[in-house]
Amino acid sequence: MGQNNLLTGVARFGWWIFLIIAFLLIPAFSNKYAMTLINNTLITALAVIGLNVIAGYAGVMSLGNAAFMGIGAYSAAILASQAGIPWWLALLIGALAAMLIGTLIGIPALRLRGIYLLMATLALHMITAFAMNHYETATKRLAGIRFPKPSVGIFVFDSSDKFYYLFLTLTALVVLFVYNLMRTGMGRSLLALRDNESAARAMGVNITFAKLMAFAVSSFIVGLAGGLQGVYLRNVTGEMYGFGVAMDQIVALFIGGNGLLFGPVFGAAFISLLPETIDLLAHSIQGVLPIVGQFLSKFRFEIQLFVYGFCIILVLLRKPTGLAGIFGDISLFLKKRILNQAASGSIKRSVEKG
Repeated sequence: MGQNNLLTGVARFGWWIFLIIAFLLIPAFSNKYAMTLINNTLITALAVIGLNVIAGYAGVMSLGNAAFMGIGAYSAAILASQAGIPWWLALLIGALAAMLIGTLIGIPALRLRGIYLLMATLALHMITAFAMNHYETATKRLAGIRFPKPSVGIFVFDSSDKFYYLFLTLTALVVLFVYNLMRTGMGRSLLALRDNESAARAMGVNITFAKLMAFAVSSFIVGLAGGLQGVYLRNVTGEMYGFGVAMDQIVALFIGGNGLLFGPVFGAAFISLLPETIDLLAHSIQGVLPIVGQFLSKFRFEIQLFVYGFCIILVLLRKPTGLAGIFGDISLFLKKRILNQAASGSIKRSVEKG
């Protein structure tokens, strides 16, 4: 038993070392286009992690993710470009602004359930979209708000590789924060709230505080993701935060693994890579099957929606834990196989010695 635990610990440690080295070396083996895709995936992952806090852990579904991203991005862009505030401080204030709005929305949401709560977050999205579009029209900034080039001292973020390490670090820190949060009393309160609100109240959980905390933490993370997107693209427009963005992130959460720590990362990778996969497939078979290639190119968006729907049905019927659950099953299978091989080798050596 002790040997198995030792082997498990060594295997887990080696796996994490491998992952860290692999992530650090990605820019060395990727072109600019691939790095842009990876950076956008990390930003989406951050936003979906925020959604996972409120929907996956607290069980409160929200359609306001795009609104919180827009609030974080617009607040940071205005402060950095017009008030001259350093970009990193503008990012923090933008995330805090999103958190403030999220907490305020959480107050009336305490009395709402189900579809009525969804309508409240949808109303927030519509109000935010109107405010952003009205601001662009009133200030004659129809092309958006330009972000100053971010820098720290003499170090300038002027390439996708440099942004990658920034986004990777922040995503890792947020994942670590959420992991530790869910191990605290507050995290257990959120899980109790998700499973059964009446039972959670009977157990002494402060439902009001738990819901407000869920909205606050979720909107802060999502607002941070929106600000990072603005810094990366160096331009913020209202069109970047349409309702389709919120729906994509909900799809990412369910397909990736609702309520699982790494579910948002898998889901973000899925929705980011799916359109590129369809394009790659269309170009690959263009010479062999031109009709199929043209069909894939022409109806890429429709095919993407079909795959979304098909995968959601599969998740609901077959694998509620999504891609993260599938990855966990594969990891568990490999772990058992390694332990079985190690145990067989140990028995064989014992027999030979005997």
